Amino acid sequence: GPSQSGPQDPVEAATGWLRLILVDRDVPAAWQLTAPNFRLALVQAIFFLNEQAPALAGYERDEVAPQLAIASPNHPLWTSFADLLTEEFFVDLGEMDVESLEAATSTPVDPGFELVLLPQRRSSDAMEPPEMQMHGVLVEFHGDRWLVAGLSRRPATPGWPPDLGY
Repeated sequence: GPSQSGPQDPVEAATGWLRLILVDRDVPAAWQLTAPNFRLALVQAIFFLNEQAPALAGYERDEVAPQLAIASPNHPLWTSFADLLTEEFFVDLGEMDVESLEAATSTPVDPGFELVLLPQRRSSDAMEPPEMQMHGVLVEFHGDRWLVAGLSRRPATPGWPPDLGY
């Protein structure tokens, strides 16, 4: 029968990931469906945006970031990080209409990458071009399944500061 190892097509991968975050608010589950570079860039971004957070005091970011960027982190900071990621995703994805996930389409952008486009809530600005009313989720074929690699056409790139691509 069909393998349960992961989503079999790019649209399922992207919409499943979005549902985990926006509906279930389950970042740890979505984390396992996130490409390694996007995970690391996201962890670095959280460090960058929350440098003054008491929870992060005394931690060396270069040491901790890779430990939080694995698929199933067991670091003491992970719970705080998952909460901060949830907030961050809601800021970035809040405009997304979960009902519209059914209308998602995907288009190849680079070898091994597809961009999954989702209609946004209708904006009041009728002058906006249609692509401004779309949300993109980049997925990357990784091993044997599609993983979310970013939230725009450009993949996320780890570093200090990280480039999330959007």
